Amino acid sequence: MAIQACPHYSQFYLMYAKDKWVVDGDTDRAKEILSDGLELNPQTEDLWFALAKLQWKTGERDECIQTFIKCRDTVIEPTARAWYKQVTLERVLEHYSEALDLVDEGLQSHPSEPKLYLQMGEVYESLKQWDQAKDAYEMGTKACKSSTLLWIHLARVYNERLGKKKIKARSTLEEAMALNPKDDLLYLERLDLEGRGTEAAQVILSKGLKEIPKSAILWAERIRSSRPQQRKNLYSLALNNTNDNPIVILAVARDLWTRGKLPKAKQFFDACISKDPDFGDAYVYYHWFLEKHGEIEEVESLEKQFIDNDPHHGPLWSPVLKNIPNIDKDSLHLLRAAADDVSGETTNGSATKSTDAV
Repeated sequence: MAIQACPHYSQFYLMYAKDKWVVDGDTDRAKEILSDGLELNPQTEDLWFALAKLQWKTGERDECIQTFIKCRDTVIEPTARAWYKQVTLERVLEHYSEALDLVDEGLQSHPSEPKLYLQMGEVYESLKQWDQAKDAYEMGTKACKSSTLLWIHLARVYNERLGKKKIKARSTLEEAMALNPKDDLLYLERLDLEGRGTEAAQVILSKGLKEIPKSAILWAERIRSSRPQQRKNLYSLALNNTNDNPIVILAVARDLWTRGKLPKAKQFFDACISKDPDFGDAYVYYHWFLEKHGEIEEVESLEKQFIDNDPHHGPLWSPVLKNIPNIDKDSLHLLRAAADDVSGETTNGSATKSTDAV
């Protein structure tokens, strides 16, 4: 057996445990394998995290928390993950005081870890303590000037929670863009703040594409916000500039759908998933498309693809997965719910904002 031949290679334990859990459904044996791995490899964080995840999934919440504590006590130099992964679970349990204590503890060892500041701010937002949330994000932007999400969260707190301070939100984003001129998410946030489709937004979008000419999200927005008669001509330009990025392929698919070009739209949805099977947004919008225009067998086939590929990224899909109330939910349930949610958009609407911390 590979483990016996290479007992200090942690990946073998992880692969073997996953096989026992996912394929055989033998969670007890999977835990034993991970525990055996930790006996010989106690400094390997991924083994601790895998054991904690398995304990959480099998309802052993207290044991899971204790595993994180033991990990931090055992590993000589634990990474920030050893704190912020537990913070996420404490938030699921609504243990907000414990979560904040963990953040403070983690920041003592990792004062430049943006996810810890993000989680601090998000905990305060859960408690509706907006000023404290603002302070947390502000501290984060000072310690982690390149963290886009900290700047975005700070701007949103100003605009949405602290008396609609749009001017302050705008100046926050302008400061962030001056420090991070090649970050397209900041341009996208400015578009949201100014109102997509406005003259100011078009100026910002043009500036963004000039600064970041290969940005897929900005090209997708260019397609979405252009006049209908102009969009078709933008397809090849956007695809060429982004090396056929799946975000742009999806934007083309949705625009073709808007124009009633259903067979062509379907081709682009298929191409999007083929290009990047881990791009969750494609499954969400394709699911909605097939519910309206496909056969039940096509929906079932897409859902099987989704389960097999287990996508984890996308401007819309990643926040769905990371949303605290969704942590324990089945991914197929989340896909169907997300497809229902986007069905309230026009087919050419904009994507959900991506701002989750972990």
